[in-house]
Amino acid sequence: MVVVVVVSAVAVVVTMILEMFGRKMETSQASDGQASENQTGDSYSVSTRLSGMSTMSNGLCSFNPTSTKGKWIFLIQTVFLSFTPILILLAQNSVMFTEMIYRRDMVYAKDSLMADVGSLAELIISLQRERSEVALSLYMSRKTADNMDLNAIFSRTDQDVDEVQWRPFSSDKIFSSKLRFQIKLDDFRSTLQRPALSPNETRNDNNPYINTVSEDDILNFYSHATGTLLNALESDIGDAQSSNNWRIIMAYFNLVKILESMGIGLVYGLKFYNEGNLNIDDMVSYVRHSALVDEYYKQVKELVAKDIQSVLEALYEGDGYNIVSSSSREILSNEESDEDHERGQLYFEGCTKFTDSLIRILNMTTDQIKDIREQALYDTLLAQERKRNRLIYKMLPKIVVEKLSSGSDTAETFESVTLYFSTVAGFSEITNSCNAIQVVQFLNTLYTVMDSKMDDFDVYKVETISDSYLVASGLPKKNGDKHAVEVCNMALTLRNAASLIVRPDKRPQTIEIKAGIHSGCIVAGVVGSKMPRYCLFGDTINTASRMQSRSLPGKIQISMETKMMLDVVGGFIIENRGAIEVKGKGMLDTFWLVSHDSGGHNRA
Repeated sequence: MVVVVVVSAVAVVVTMILEMFGRKMETSQASDGQASENQTGDSYSVSTRLSGMSTMSNGLCSFNPTSTKGKWIFLIQTVFLSFTPILILLAQNSVMFTEMIYRRDMVYAKDSLMADVGSLAELIISLQRERSEVALSLYMSRKTADNMDLNAIFSRTDQDVDEVQWRPFSSDKIFSSKLRFQIKLDDFRSTLQRPALSPNETRNDNNPYINTVSEDDILNFYSHATGTLLNALESDIGDAQSSNNWRIIMAYFNLVKILESMGIGLVYGLKFYNEGNLNIDDMVSYVRHSALVDEYYKQVKELVAKDIQSVLEALYEGDGYNIVSSSSREILSNEESDEDHERGQLYFEGCTKFTDSLIRILNMTTDQIKDIREQALYDTLLAQERKRNRLIYKMLPKIVVEKLSSGSDTAETFESVTLYFSTVAGFSEITNSCNAIQVVQFLNTLYTVMDSKMDDFDVYKVETISDSYLVASGLPKKNGDKHAVEVCNMALTLRNAASLIVRPDKRPQTIEIKAGIHSGCIVAGVVGSKMPRYCLFGDTINTASRMQSRSLPGKIQISMETKMMLDVVGGFIIENRGAIEVKGKGMLDTFWLVSHDSGGHNRA
C-alpha cells in the first residue's frame, strides 16, 4: 500500500508539472498561430467551441484531451498505471530479498558464534586438564622429589589459546589480550620447575623457596582463569541460543561446569591424600563443588536427548565414577590419617577416567549442536527458496521456471492454443474523471476479482497492461483440445463477475468489459534477464487483439476457429455476428459468445 501511495503521488506531481508545461506550450502555440487564426475565421470558432466542450478533469486539473497538454497528461497517466503493478512487484521482491539476506546473515552470525563457543570451551577444558596435571605433578614431587614433564600438556593448552578469537573477557589486565594471558600463563608455569614446599613449610622472608607454588596457588590461578572464561562462555551461549537448540546448548554448558567442579574437587582430593585431612575452608569448598557436580548432572540429564542420556547414565555407573564416589566418601569423612600416595594416585586415575568419558559426551553434544545448526540453516534456506519461488511463479509459469532451472530452452511452438483479450469499456473516461489513487484502487479490485475467478480454469494469465487483460489456455502446459472450452467458460464467468464491479466515476453504475477470443498457433518463450517475462509471438495474438477491439461493451466476440472448436464439444449459445472488416485481415466471419447451453449443444 505504501508503494501504491508513493507511485500515485509521483504520478500526481508529474501530472501537475505537465499541466504547467502544457499551458506554456498552448500559450506559445496560440501566439504562433495568431495569423492562422485570423485566416480561418468561423471554422476556428467552431473548433474552439468543440474543444471547450471536450474539456475533462482527472480530479486534480482540467485538460482538453485533444490538446498537446491533454495528450501528455493522458500519456503519462497511462504509463504510470501500466507500470504501477510492475513497480509494486519490484518493491515486494526487494523487501523479500532484503529479509532473506538478513536471515542468512543471522544464521551465519550464529554459526560463527557457535564456532567461537567451541574454541573457548576447548581452552577451558585444556586449562582444567592442565590444572589437574599440575596438581598431580606437585603431589608426585613431594613423593619422589622429581618433577613431572608437563611440556606436552602445556603445548596442548597453548594451541587452544591460539585458536580462540580473543577479546577482553574481563577488566583484569591479563585477559585484555591473548599475549598478556600467554605471558602470565608462562610465568606461572616457570615457578613449577622450582622445588616444592613440604607440608610443614610455610612461606616467609627466610624461606629459600618463597616463590614455589602450593595447591592454593594452583587453584587460585587456574580457577580464576577458567571462571572468567566460563562467564564469557555463558554470555556467548546465551547469544547463540535459539528456539530449536537451547536445550542442547545448556546441556553443553553444564557439562563444561561439571568438568570444572570435578577438576577443583580433584585438587582438594590430592591435597587430602597428601596431608591426611583438609582444613575447614578447604572442606567447605570440596563439599560445594561435589554438590555442584551432582546438580549439574541432574540438569544435563533432563536436557540432553535420549541417546546421550543413556551414555551419561552408563558413565555414572562405570568404574571411573565408582572410584571417585568411593574416594569422595573418604574425603568427606575428613578423618585425620597419614598421607596415602597410593590412594591419591588411584583417585587421580579415577577422576581422569571419568572426565575423559565426560569429554566424549561433550563431543557428542557438540555434534548434535552442529546437526541442529545445519538443519536450521537448511530450513532457513529452504523457506527462503520457497518464498523466492512463489515470487518467481507470479512472474513466470511453474513449468517454465523448472525448465530454466534445468537449463532447458523455454522457447516452444504451440500448434493450437486459445487467447482471451479484454478491456474495460469507457476506461479512458474513468482515468480522466478519477485521480491516480482511485484508478489504481479500481484496477486492483478488478484484477483481484478476475484473478480469483481465473483460478477455477486451466488457463494462464500472460499479462495485464492498464485495463487490458491477456489470458491463454493450452500453454505453457498443453491440454489437448480443451483450451477453447476453458477460455470460453472463463470468459463468461469474468463477464458476470465484472458486471458487479462499480465504476468509480459513475456510481452506482457497474462496468462492462469488451472481450475477444481467437484460437491458433503461438510461439512462446522467456524474454529478458533483469525482468524476465513469458512472452507470446505470432499472428494469433494480432487476431485475438482485433477480436477484442472490434467487440462491444458487455460482449464476447469469438473467431471462426474458436467457434469450430466449440462446435465439437457443444454446450454454448453462440450468435452469428456476420462478416466484419479486420485491419490487416480483410473481412472475417465472427460470432458472439452469449452463454452456456444447458441442452449440451451449441445453438447459433
